[in-house]
Amino acid sequence: MIDLAFVPLVPLPAAFLVASLVLALMAIGGILRYRNAFNPLVFFAIYEGIFLTLVSAMIALLIMSTPVDDVSKTLVVATFYFIGTAVAFLPVRLFGVRSFIRRLLLPGRLIATQAIRGRRFHLFFVAFACLLVFLALMVASGAGTLWITNPRVAYQSSRAGSGFLFLLVQWLSLSGLLIFLFGRPQTILSSLKALAIYVPIAALTGSKAAILSGFVLWSSFCNFSIRRIPVVWFLFAIVLFVPLMLSLLVAQGSYGDLLEALDYFKDYVATTATFLGRFDEFKLRYGTASLSDLWFYVPRSAYPAKPFEYGLTLIHQVLYPGMAELGHTPGIFTWALPFLDFGVLGVFISGVLGGLVKRLAYEYFLATPGSIYAFVLMMQLALFPVFIYANLPLSFLIAFLLARYAKLRFIGFSV
Repeated sequence: MIDLAFVPLVPLPAAFLVASLVLALMAIGGILRYRNAFNPLVFFAIYEGIFLTLVSAMIALLIMSTPVDDVSKTLVVATFYFIGTAVAFLPVRLFGVRSFIRRLLLPGRLIATQAIRGRRFHLFFVAFACLLVFLALMVASGAGTLWITNPRVAYQSSRAGSGFLFLLVQWLSLSGLLIFLFGRPQTILSSLKALAIYVPIAALTGSKAAILSGFVLWSSFCNFSIRRIPVVWFLFAIVLFVPLMLSLLVAQGSYGDLLEALDYFKDYVATTATFLGRFDEFKLRYGTASLSDLWFYVPRSAYPAKPFEYGLTLIHQVLYPGMAELGHTPGIFTWALPFLDFGVLGVFISGVLGGLVKRLAYEYFLATPGSIYAFVLMMQLALFPVFIYANLPLSFLIAFLLARYAKLRFIGFSV
């Protein structure tokens, strides 16, 4: 019988080299295929590949003294995930699957970029709704004005139990940004005004991901709807963005200086390496771990006995007992969950399935570039999950609700 949890022990330099080569080939292939730096393969290679994997691995080795063999195993499994994702973008036609997805995505054809009648009112409506939810978050979390005076501390210490309200604040504020951008033809300058309003609101959530989401969404909108951003400019922006993000971490008080702020990336490889090194404490779950993710849809207010550990946090339950209840579990790779269920085979298949979702969402947007529905799905499923913590069903729901809102408020449709 094949041991699905077996991971070959590869020398660390070789593991680094192979992972780096696979990521480089993915990024180059994405640019050659789509003639655009804003494509799923480039975003995947930069964010999940370089920052969350390679940089995190170096920090885990140099700062956290994570065992070399465990880091090497993590890089090997991650490479299987990279290859699985790349396989989904092979130049073959997706018969049947693409037709099914297009039928599922059909409502996006109804929404085109048009002027909004009463645009200011609609933006005020979203802002008012966001304010009400934010006030409810202040009360329900027990942090009160701490969300205003020190949002980062409130985020770290008071988010547990009020997670849905926290997410709703971010989702509503990001929806307002989308309505502004799609509400009329934009220039770089006019779109920057919307971003300047969004960032302070996102900062009140205390989440770096919320702020990052706004920048990624804005730059993607500019690239597809205003002016194509050359590859060289894109790479320069990435190099410039790294110190800016680290500076944000320092400004929030999370770290003392820029070098120390690199610790932000430390958990992903360190936690996953610990998980792989102690896998004898887990054993394969054969799908039950993934099924437990259904607890996500049960509000704790409706069912107080809802467990704090389910899905990916089942791993934290063993490695860091009680951390999930406190609301700030260490970062871990999402592919750790399919590994928990089906080992390396599960990681590879999850990479293929995830890659297919990225490809279909991206190519669907390329076919309907004026659709706010297609744009949201493209951002969420193909480039970067701007609506933080929204899984696949919720991503479709958010895109659908924005499309329906636009259908009722926008004028001049063509079906």
